[in-house]
Amino acid sequence: MHVVALTGNIASGKSTVAQLISAKGVPLIDADLLALAAVAPGTAALARIADLWVAAMVVTDGELDRAALRTIVFSHPAQLAQLNAMVHPEVDRLRKVQLEAERERGVPIVLCDIPLLFEANLAGNADTVILGDAPPPVCLVRL
Repeated sequence: MHVVALTGNIASGKSTVAQLISAKGVPLIDADLLALAAVAPGTAALARIADLWVAAMVVTDGELDRAALRTIVFSHPAQLAQLNAMVHPEVDRLRKVQLEAERERGVPIVLCDIPLLFEANLAGNADTVILGDAPPPVCLVRL
């Protein structure tokens, strides 16, 4: 099975490229969706996040209060690194589970949308890398 990784900056067109490729029947594994699953209610990652950043980070329905957590970690690089160390391994594990399922189905190619491909040192796990890019003014308009 040929694994294609899709990456790029925010608003660079990754989602559009992923949609076009998956519309051709190529299975899509979306790291952003896996990141949501990694911190879903009842997960170990969510429990660790709640322990470290107080239970206030979990709203009444058991979901992660992403806005509150962003306010904390995006202004403290060390805390962002802690959060990434909790979430990224689980995202990687979930991606591997999905890749194995696609391999078992016998699909010839799979697309992995991984915005932080290089930052997470995952480029070596792909056979091909597609980098989405757009001029900064275009990205700003899209945002």
